[in-house]
Amino acid sequence: MSKVRRAVRGFRFKCGAICRRLFSIYNLVTFVIIGLVLYVVTIQEFETNQVDSTSKLDYFQAASFTKHAVLTTLKQKTVNKRQVTKEQQILSQIQADVLTYAEKDKSSEVVEDNNEEIPINPQRPLPVIKIRYHGKYPKVKLNSRTVKFITPKKITNRDVLRALAHPRLFPTSQKPSYNNGQGRIATSMNDWIQANSLRDKHKFLVYSAFWDDRFEQNNNVRILAILVTKNPPSVFCRLQMADGTTIDAKVVRKVMNEHWKLRYSSCFLSCEVPKTTNPPLKVLVSLNRNFTFSAMLPVHQNKENIASPRGDLAVCVKPLHYSYDRATWLMEFIEFHRVLGVEHFFFYNHTVGPSVDTLLRYYTKQNVVTVLPWSLPILSQKEIRTEAIFSSLNDCVFRTMYLFHYVILLDFDEYIVPREHEGYLDMLNQLEEDNKHIRGQPGSFVFKNVFFYLYWENDTTVYGVEPEKPPQWVPYLITQYKTRRLSSAMKIGSRSKYIVVPERIVEVGNHVVWRHTSGKTSLLLTYELNVYSVSSGKSLGFHKTAL
Repeated sequence: MSKVRRAVRGFRFKCGAICRRLFSIYNLVTFVIIGLVLYVVTIQEFETNQVDSTSKLDYFQAASFTKHAVLTTLKQKTVNKRQVTKEQQILSQIQADVLTYAEKDKSSEVVEDNNEEIPINPQRPLPVIKIRYHGKYPKVKLNSRTVKFITPKKITNRDVLRALAHPRLFPTSQKPSYNNGQGRIATSMNDWIQANSLRDKHKFLVYSAFWDDRFEQNNNVRILAILVTKNPPSVFCRLQMADGTTIDAKVVRKVMNEHWKLRYSSCFLSCEVPKTTNPPLKVLVSLNRNFTFSAMLPVHQNKENIASPRGDLAVCVKPLHYSYDRATWLMEFIEFHRVLGVEHFFFYNHTVGPSVDTLLRYYTKQNVVTVLPWSLPILSQKEIRTEAIFSSLNDCVFRTMYLFHYVILLDFDEYIVPREHEGYLDMLNQLEEDNKHIRGQPGSFVFKNVFFYLYWENDTTVYGVEPEKPPQWVPYLITQYKTRRLSSAMKIGSRSKYIVVPERIVEVGNHVVWRHTSGKTSLLLTYELNVYSVSSGKSLGFHKTAL
């Protein structure tokens, strides 16, 4: 065997396996994918021909009356000189007609009562068409006033690859513009807003923010928010001070209990600042360090109004939902508690019926009720627990802090009924007086729950008539027709209800207080101080609290 043949055989033996592996089907697919990625990156990073901004929004762009526009609008493979010449003749004829009509308008005099019809020239220029673009960013609205025609944009390989490119991996050079020009979404202080991009997989919602300086370590801006339960993202906080400066604060995230492992859960976001920091005016929250997508909330500072007259009692009610429309029972609930000394009511409106809406408007004009919008864009019981009930309860506690001495947290079908006192205030004052020897001040008063049922027969003996035969002049009121209850009360924490001193509370739940401030505790009342309310089960029971 010659040396040349031996060298060729050795080369084939060494490089053959490498070539076979290199051109196998799996590696070929890998090379194609890598090539596409590099091609996309090259297009987006080093693209010289800038695309019109409207093409970022949809697949339509306006064509102007220029030779370049005619050439780019038509397909490149079918363009010829004859077509370009024909288009130019049409355009020059239109321009000549425009000049002709302009000269006639200047030279002609206005003649009144002229009923002669004006001949219509088919080559007269068309009126300007105003176009409103609605692209992938719903906040962007562009109005075009110089557009004559709309022609479909030619779809190229760049468009296909740009559509396949993930926005997180290959961000476009053009940033989405917003109406306020700052990339921030303006917010109301009394409703839910989304603080992240609409294209994100999970929503990040915020509702309200409160200044909290009750602790010795640091001051806080506490934000009521909703985050994804599993692996929640990091949150960034920026405080805007009265002098125009900003402070980036550390954020401590606290997910509230009883989220049932649903997709979303209520949470506290605490923006911690040094103790010497003054209260800010606004707070900016975002999932990005550069605050590209963010929400701005005004910071409530109830402590500034501590010198103003304070109320004694307020009631907080969880969100009204399922288009609740039992106006008679809601009126009974409000008037019952007003008789016992309640001065103001806070309701959160998720969905109510027309009758309840009218009733709440009436009480709002009387300065008895405050109705806060609760437009939660998340499915209740499927994605979050009961219309984010814990966010509403904690928002109401912080909203009433320094404004009311005591706050009762109830549902609209629950009643706390004193046995020995004529009102709540006398009862609470006596409870605090009788428990001075207990270590720590009471931050909350917890009452046991006792059920009574709507399917039980009515008790109308108070009106001097037979049961199940109510007088015609008395409406069907729960407190008047259902006066019996079960003999046994439920345990504390199971359907129990409570009254709080807002300044001594950090976090509340539906049936108990989860966290008090240092040195404060819950006062668990004995059986003779019971609670009632309405059950959500098939039995339609009510629970009261008899004291």
